[in-house]
Amino acid sequence: MGRVDESIPEMKRALELDPLAGNKHNSLGAALFLAGRYDEALEQFRQTPDPDANSDVRHRRMAAIYERREWRKKALAELLTALRLGGRKSLPVWLSKSISRQAMHRPRRPICEAISGSYIGM
Repeated sequence: MGRVDESIPEMKRALELDPLAGNKHNSLGAALFLAGRYDEALEQFRQTPDPDANSDVRHRRMAAIYERREWRKKALAELLTALRLGGRKSLPVWLSKSISRQAMHRPRRPICEAISGSYIGM
């Protein structure tokens, strides 16, 4: 992830110049996630100022981190929050990616089944 690693210091500098820009927090969090720096990514997402704190994208990204850590209850809670905030548009992308990876990563199945039931029940 050479390019991602190179971008993180620049993104941190940009955030220092404009600490209230939620999109910069989200972008830095995404870069940290891609670099495998999950704890730092979570911290960035948690520091996102309102109104960006209520972004369905932010909650989907936090769910992905929790899922990587195998914290399934937290992942499900974040996905349900993303669904509530983003409506029907927020879930299909995650679900389709998750279902396509199930063969490689069996622990996702309970989350997919739980979230599918919530989605269908909307």
